[in-house]
Amino acid sequence: QQLAAAEARSEGVQQQLATAEAWTSALQQQLTDVNAKAEEAQQQLAAAEAQTSTLQQQLTDANAKSEEAQQQLAAAEARSEGVQQQLATAEAWTSALQQQLTDVNAKAEEAQQQL
Repeated sequence: QQLAAAEARSEGVQQQLATAEAWTSALQQQLTDVNAKAEEAQQQLAAAEAQTSTLQQQLTDANAKSEEAQQQLAAAEARSEGVQQQLATAEAWTSALQQQLTDVNAKAEEAQQQL
């Protein structure tokens, strides 16, 4: 009877051991899956960091180009102001010359009439 009881207990322990081994196997598979997902996530993170770095460099370059364009615009505006001043001066001279021409023509006509 003791032998039969011991064998029954042994069978129960073997079943528990088989169950524990099945759980262990399942947990090991889950761990493998989690590790694979973690590795994939790590690779995605590295790719995202590389992309972020690229985008930051592009932003830096764009800001530098924007600054350069602003400086060029300011220089062009300054040149435009200078050209506008020169144009105003030329228009004043043209007006003065036209007035002189009108005066000379009037005097010439007056002289013509006196002849």
